[in-house]
Amino acid sequence: MLDHLGIKHLGTYRSEAEYRRNRVFVLEVNGLKLAFLNYTYALNGQPVPLGARVGQVEDEAIIADVEEARARRPDAVIAIFHAGQEYLREPDAYQRHYVDLLLNEGVDVVLGGHPHVLQPFEMVSVTDRHGETKPRLIAWSLGNFISNQRDRYCDGGIIFRFTLAMREGRLEIGGVDYVPRLCAPPADRRGHGARSVAGRGVSRERSGIEAVARRSRQDDALLSGHGRDACALPGAGAGFGRSAP
Repeated sequence: MLDHLGIKHLGTYRSEAEYRRNRVFVLEVNGLKLAFLNYTYALNGQPVPLGARVGQVEDEAIIADVEEARARRPDAVIAIFHAGQEYLREPDAYQRHYVDLLLNEGVDVVLGGHPHVLQPFEMVSVTDRHGETKPRLIAWSLGNFISNQRDRYCDGGIIFRFTLAMREGRLEIGGVDYVPRLCAPPADRRGHGARSVAGRGVSRERSGIEAVARRSRQDDALLSGHGRDACALPGAGAGFGRSAP
């Protein structure tokens, strides 16, 4: 269906051959070559259909995938990571272990989800096992985007935005920003019609968005010197576009 609609995707594969061919998704955006990886800790108890593959969280698979991604010589490697204890507003040991593994192997950006609540985002300087030291960006959990959950901290999330640029052969990450999203109530009692609406100025404290942002603003100083004429990447939502001048 996704292929038929022309929607680019990764993380699920109809066969072993498709998995080996497509597990590293490479996309060129505004002159930058980006390699994407996708992992989930589990499938909510659903079995994987016979012959199909899913990008699941496994140490050996991650190491092999990042090595394959780096072999494509991208400007940046981005991992989408679905894991973490639900409703916990700080990353747990499981998340930290695998995000550390991803960064140590050479991933530049990790975009997290699954806990259903916002967790902090941060820049960290990491020397990976290849000997390269540079800032890496982590968004531990983006919260809920479309959901029927209405409890505090579960009733919203963010569209996470950042820019990537190559300066003198080195990757720079800047323009870190976010757009709050509020999960609107469903249209009927069965939960049909749940949607996400723009949340600037709406329930920011209730959803915990502003609290997370306050704790993450210290990273702005690390990012303020980076150029913005680069590839603008939303961490949720859809599409790519050039950042504002």
